[in-house]
Amino acid sequence: MIVDAPQRRAKRRPYRRDEILAAAVKLFHERGYHGTGMDDIGAEAGISGPAIYRHFKGKEEILEILLLDAARSALDEAREVVAAAASPRRALESLVELYIGVIAANPALAFVGMYERRTLSAETRATMDRYERLHLEEWLHALVQLRPELSDAEARTMIRAVHGLGVAAIVYRSGMERRALVDLVTGMTMKALTVKPR
Repeated sequence: MIVDAPQRRAKRRPYRRDEILAAAVKLFHERGYHGTGMDDIGAEAGISGPAIYRHFKGKEEILEILLLDAARSALDEAREVVAAAASPRRALESLVELYIGVIAANPALAFVGMYERRTLSAETRATMDRYERLHLEEWLHALVQLRPELSDAEARTMIRAVHGLGVAAIVYRSGMERRALVDLVTGMTMKALTVKPR
């Protein structure tokens, strides 16, 4: 029994950490980063505010981990779907489906990523910007192969526009069933990128 106790504690920690992160996302979305305290996060996670410091240095580290992990994961997954795609069109479709699906799975995190990143340190923002730039390069490569008539500036602007569209449409409380919403926004995004103006 004495030997097993530390093992049980070690197994609980990652789970508790995830609970704290989930609680923080929910509250940052509902109240804003500055309107949320460590005690609030603790209460939402079912622990005391001070107990959070066993897992995180503070609120800024929580936000940093949330956003950097999301940006890093988005880049890794984008590279995987592009590598597996049989054509530029399929690569672009896969990127759009992945992006909209991730936002729909956690709209609160997407909202926090868009509106609370300004509170991060300059160094952390620079790291996030680098992940996002590399991620968008995957989109750019697929789009310009599919539509070589686009200039670099046009293609980049279109990609930025649909990224904003995706977040805005998914986090909007439309009342739509999630699958229908994902299909709608995915279709809109693909049309915005692929339909040539007359």
